[in-house]
Amino acid sequence: MWRILWLVLIALLAWAQPAAPAPEAAAAVRFRSQATATGDYIFLEDLAELPPELAQRCGQVLVWTA
Repeated sequence: MWRILWLVLIALLAWAQPAAPAPEAAAAVRFRSQATATGDYIFLEDLAELPPELAQRCGQVLVWTA
């Protein structure tokens, strides 16, 4: 039984793909140490300093409701 488990584990490790590198845009995101939000919703753009392209695509992602 243990031999079969070891063979399955080795087979899974052999076929596993390495993790994909983080996208370049993820490295450009910096979270603010203090963030303020107006209204009842907190969006990603309220919590982080986003590059213009990423702010346009992901800035209005809802993080929390007050």
